[in-house]
Amino acid sequence: MLWLAPARSFAQGRAAPLQGVDAVTVKVSIVAPPDILPNGLTVARLQTLVELKLRAWGLGVVPEAEAKAPGIRPHVELEVTMLETRAVQKLAGYAFFMRLVVSEPGTSLRNGASVLNELWSHSFLNVSDQKNVVADTERSTAELLDQFVNEWLRTRHARP
Repeated sequence: MLWLAPARSFAQGRAAPLQGVDAVTVKVSIVAPPDILPNGLTVARLQTLVELKLRAWGLGVVPEAEAKAPGIRPHVELEVTMLETRAVQKLAGYAFFMRLVVSEPGTSLRNGASVLNELWSHSFLNVSDQKNVVADTERSTAELLDQFVNEWLRTRHARP
């Protein structure tokens, strides 16, 4: 008697990078030339938006002070780089690059060095006028987080 069973491919046997992530630390940074940040756009505001969105979907957010406890804790980092756009020496708006990265500390297989392993990332390049730049930045933050959370939820509910 011959029994046939589905063969597992190598890709099926590997764990998804976000599998097992149940809590993270969050860091937000904004890089911009001095005095160009629009009113209302702050690191604290974006940090709060990121943390609230992650918690709303059930992902634990650990304050940085508690993250020093033993164990590996993945990091979610939102990086915003902002520049003014000008037309005939007049402020026309802003160009900004946003990147959301999920990473965790690890060890290089090549040489044993401590490294930061990137588990997931995505980015956007945006242009916005003066009036809408804060709302556009927050909207782009939400879009990046939605993409991350969708991938995280997919790996949480994946069948082995």
